[in-house]
Amino acid sequence: MPLRGNGVAVAVAVGAGTEARVSQFFSGQSVRLRGSTVLYKVVAVNSNLVTILVSNPQPDGAYLPFGPTSLQTVDESRLERADDV
Repeated sequence: MPLRGNGVAVAVAVGAGTEARVSQFFSGQSVRLRGSTVLYKVVAVNSNLVTILVSNPQPDGAYLPFGPTSLQTVDESRLERADDV
């Protein structure tokens, strides 16, 4: 797989003339919604959609209740890696 100047691998789909991009996220990774302190774990990645589940306990030791936003599928552009955990 060819590497671009920033070291990110890019996969190219053959045939349809469209490029298939490799997601920067993977199952089991810790992430946050941009601007949020709540920690999530990546459950599944499908193209640019990422399914996340609230991670308990949080870094401060608190447990968050399971609610409507505990499991959600979001566009990967809304996420950032939580490299500090």
